[in-house]
Amino acid sequence: DLLQTRNGAGGIVVGINGDPLAIAAVASGDMTATVATSASEVAHESLRVARLAAQREAMPPYLDFRPQLVTSENVAQAALQRLVDIAALPT
Repeated sequence: DLLQTRNGAGGIVVGINGDPLAIAAVASGDMTATVATSASEVAHESLRVARLAAQREAMPPYLDFRPQLVTSENVAQAALQRLVDIAALPT
């Protein structure tokens, strides 16, 4: 497995998106970190910018999705937050 080969050889493995597999890999030590983004934050920011565009207001220079670096130090909190976010989805 590439992750085990790279990390086992002193490499640093970092991912993006903070999906459940990445969070599990950080928790087990197979990955050093992942950058998690909240789907609700992406939706909120996208709607905010769409409103600005519809009202012909100035557009922001960048979009802030409030990414979170997930490491071994905060992986438990990040995993719990993912579960809370999933539980809050409409059913």
